[in-house]
Amino acid sequence: MAKRLSATFTREDLAEMFELPEFDVLEEANRDYISDRAGSMGDTPEEEDAYYEREGKVIDELFEEWKSAVEHVADHEFDEAGLELKQTAKAWIVRITPKKDWRDAARKIMEVINGVGWFDFLSLAEFLDSGPYTPRQAVLSHLHVLADRAEVYGDTRPRYRFDRYFG
Repeated sequence: MAKRLSATFTREDLAEMFELPEFDVLEEANRDYISDRAGSMGDTPEEEDAYYEREGKVIDELFEEWKSAVEHVADHEFDEAGLELKQTAKAWIVRITPKKDWRDAARKIMEVINGVGWFDFLSLAEFLDSGPYTPRQAVLSHLHVLADRAEVYGDTRPRYRFDRYFG
């Protein structure tokens, strides 16, 4: 029996998929900005508590900006592959679904694979037989190729798109 692949991902999974910075790395790189925005700590325990509360709010704002930028990149890349992100009941989890159907998305993924030059599938049937995969399995097994989609089609690279949206 074929393994059931998950179509659910965290924002961290999406960042990794598109070779974007992890939030922890981004937070560390912005330590001075966070400290500047949080202001001075003060000398009393109350002032210290107030500082950490302000710092937490700045970090939360930075996280929301990061999350939005990751989603912006993922939305664009998945849209180009005939896919879309849908929010699940859990705030930190999104689900990938086909815009039309899994066959259409598999065909678009196959075209990226062919464009990168790893393989040269002459038809969707040949691509699916290479697994063998169902269209859904083919898509979910090859989502990582979308990190190279922009290079194949001369589009804006995911990291550049992230940096422009985030900054």
